[in-house]
Amino acid sequence: TAPFPPPQPHRAPPQSARRTKSKPRAFSIRSSAEAPTSPSPASSSSGALQATEIKERCLKWRWKGQYTINYFVAQSPSRSPPLLLVHGFGASIPYWRRNIETLAQNRAVYAIDLLGFGESDKPEGFSYTMETWAELIRDFLDEVVQKPTV
Repeated sequence: TAPFPPPQPHRAPPQSARRTKSKPRAFSIRSSAEAPTSPSPASSSSGALQATEIKERCLKWRWKGQYTINYFVAQSPSRSPPLLLVHGFGASIPYWRRNIETLAQNRAVYAIDLLGFGESDKPEGFSYTMETWAELIRDFLDEVVQKPTV
C-alpha cells in the first residue's frame, strides 16, 4: 500500500468559493514601541540594503583551508540567538537585501554564499551536493558564528 493516495485530477473550485474582486487597500503595521527611523544613505527608503553595500561589507572565511567562502554579518545589540540566512539555488547574499536590516533589529544576522554561488569560490570539478553544503554550513556555524543559531 502506498503511503499517500494517488493524485486526483484538478477540478475548478465551485462558483461559491471563487474570489470576488475588491479594491486594493494600502496599509502599514507599526508597533507603538517602534520609533520611525530614516534609512541609512546606503539603504533605500524601504530599509533595504543596496547590493553595493552588501558587497563592501562582506567578509571572507577559509573553509577546509582551501575554499574562500563569502559571508555577511549585521550585528545587533540583542542577546537573541543569531540567525543564519542561506540562499536557494541560483541566488546569493544580495537576495536577502530587503530582509537583513529588519531581521537585525532583534538579533545578529549572518548570510552566506554557499560554495559555487555568489562571491564564494567556484572550484571546477567539485562535487556540489546537499551533503557538502550541509557540512559547509555546520563548519561555518562552528568556526565563525560559534554559538547556537536559528
